[in-house]
Amino acid sequence: EITRFGKVDKRAIAAAEGYKLGAFMLPLRVAVTGAQHSPPLIASIRELGVDVAVQRIAGALARLDSAIPRGDRR
Repeated sequence: EITRFGKVDKRAIAAAEGYKLGAFMLPLRVAVTGAQHSPPLIASIRELGVDVAVQRIAGALARLDSAIPRGDRR
């Protein structure tokens, strides 16, 4: 498992946020790996370690917050 909380239903999370799975996963892939094309995202997270992946996602969100206010993202 890649989380401390068990298996993640990526489709359900994406749908709850109003996204299709691809549109939801691509920004995560870029945040974690720095590339649009990479090995599978879950494998990349496992290789990096969850803590590093979370730090990278948090950094990407911080940069996004400074560039585009949350209410203006969609």
